[in-house]
Amino acid sequence: MIPTDLASRLKALLDLPLPQVGSVTPTRSVSPDLSPGQRFTAQISQPLPDGTFKALVAGRSLTLSLPQSVKNGDVLELVVTHSTPQAVFARLLEPASQEQSKANLSPAARLISQLLTGKESAESPTALNEGNPILPRPPQNGAQLAPLLQRAVTESGMFYEAHQAQWVEGKLSTAQLLAEPQGRLTQISQPPADQAANTQTAPNHAAGDASPTPTPSQRAVAAQQAEAHAGQAELADNATRAGTPSGDKGLVSQMVPRELAPIVLNQLDALATQQLTWQGQIWPGQTMEWRIDQPPDDAHGRGADQEQAEWRSSLRVTLPSLGGVEARLFLTSAGVAIHFAADSEASVERLNAALGELGNALDAVGVPLTGAAVAHETVR
Repeated sequence: MIPTDLASRLKALLDLPLPQVGSVTPTRSVSPDLSPGQRFTAQISQPLPDGTFKALVAGRSLTLSLPQSVKNGDVLELVVTHSTPQAVFARLLEPASQEQSKANLSPAARLISQLLTGKESAESPTALNEGNPILPRPPQNGAQLAPLLQRAVTESGMFYEAHQAQWVEGKLSTAQLLAEPQGRLTQISQPPADQAANTQTAPNHAAGDASPTPTPSQRAVAAQQAEAHAGQAELADNATRAGTPSGDKGLVSQMVPRELAPIVLNQLDALATQQLTWQGQIWPGQTMEWRIDQPPDDAHGRGADQEQAEWRSSLRVTLPSLGGVEARLFLTSAGVAIHFAADSEASVERLNAALGELGNALDAVGVPLTGAAVAHETVR
């Protein structure tokens, strides 16, 4: 039971008038992370009576003070001028500033970009031997095909610049250098006297003799070729700076001969992926795709230790009797392991039955078979 005096006091308190409460000003959230000069993106969500705006910045709501009139839903690129506890003051990012923030690429960089994106160049690997079969008919054994495949890779043009350095040092003959696509293209512009000189020296070079030093006429041809390439690059650079249509448009065709564009593209791809891929006919009607992976460098960027390096390679063919077959090879100093994939179960059985014969053949040439497996897979 409530005492009488306490009940009287409570009644007196309840009879008192309630105090008047003033209007409540909503708190404006201001991001403390935005500093003068900082660029940011904001989406306008609501105009406020005092001329400022509610906006979403990185998922947070804040108050913006802008010199321009904007609408709900606008997405703006802004720069902070200053901030107060009540609002962030910002201005629109000028289009010129946006353009200046973009990197300006040199003609060489734009050339590489066009090649890598496939503009004015082939999208498939460079064909072996310019599309001509390596052999006129199927070989009786692998010993006939192996040196021809090695020669096709060596003379594919993929290593032309390295071979030029070897030629200057007298480690590579002129005939060997001219057998590559870049070298054959150079011969077209050579004067007859130089062609005659090369013809006279060709028999010795074909026999494998390295020319001790390039002749003066050969050096002159190389200098003319380098000067022509430098002139093409300078013309393309000047055209680009002048803003003429011959700038970026057709940059590949200006600086790289049409016949060499696929090779240059493959060179860039090989540098980026450390992987050489090419395809062609090994005999009439029989194509093959061959991929060679370079062992990765160590943590310091040095080449892999030859004793521990693992070279990986894969061959992909579609044979008349076996159908689609792929062989993946893993070569180390201990020997080679091979993983076969075949389209059909019958081909899997035939390949499994021949593994013993394959091991004996590899032992005979000093490359032990360290492991082998055959799987039923779709070969594409």
